[in-house]
Amino acid sequence: LSISMTGLASHFQILLYTTSLVFVYLLFKFLLQRNKKLLVVGLTGIGLGVLITSMQLIPSLELLKYGSRIKNFDGQIDNILSPIHHLLLFWAPNFLGNPGRLNYFGGPSYYHEYSFYIGIPTLLFAFIAVTQIRKRKILLFWFGVAVATLVMAFDNPLSRLPRDLGIPLLGSITPTRAYAYTDLAFAFLAAFGLDIFLNKKWADIKRGFFLFTVVGLGSFSIVFLNAKLSGGLFLKYLFDTTPAHNAISIRSLVLPLILFIFSILVTLFSIKRGKAVTIFVL
Repeated sequence: LSISMTGLASHFQILLYTTSLVFVYLLFKFLLQRNKKLLVVGLTGIGLGVLITSMQLIPSLELLKYGSRIKNFDGQIDNILSPIHHLLLFWAPNFLGNPGRLNYFGGPSYYHEYSFYIGIPTLLFAFIAVTQIRKRKILLFWFGVAVATLVMAFDNPLSRLPRDLGIPLLGSITPTRAYAYTDLAFAFLAAFGLDIFLNKKWADIKRGFFLFTVVGLGSFSIVFLNAKLSGGLFLKYLFDTTPAHNAISIRSLVLPLILFIFSILVTLFSIKRGKAVTIFVL
């Protein structure tokens, strides 16, 4: 039902991503459990969903060949793939400004196309989960989804491949829409991470906590140093800024940095006082 409703919503890209995700998840579960019944039922559901959608999908794909989207997409690929420094948006979502404040300087594409911020505490739990992949195989799946969708959305040879090869439809979709599934993957990782945080000992979460702390400090430092050193030329090969942009970036660090410090302090405090965990979750 969900596959058919997604298709009837007339968004081919979301239908493609959702169907692919469900299909890969079924294969992953089959490899773990060797449950043929689950695989058959799942594939049957996907097939029925696509079949129901086909009454609208087939005419839409035929019409798409004559639309302006494919014809005029050639010069847009540079504007819709995320540059590498956008990884910093995981920690400071507005360090490139915000259109709501009329100060966005993140590029020619729309602000929402580059947005994938999930929250600082959520990142902490996700990092904890990632360090437990060996103990819980399902974490490997969601970590793989997060990495795969980021590769699809960021500027690299693999993300440009569909367009370079001229693959129909795939070469004319907006890659950054995959961020919706990046956030979905991080939500699952954070949920598992929260479970580990609540039920495991410090020995089980300290690696994730350390990784969260190091990556977070590094990310905030990059934004701060770029704004403060040499008039924004510290990372001139990564992204250029102006003095006005630097001021925006510095202001945007305040709230994320407070959340980052709060997450670290409460985690450390919860080692000896379990009630702090409840406060942190709330």
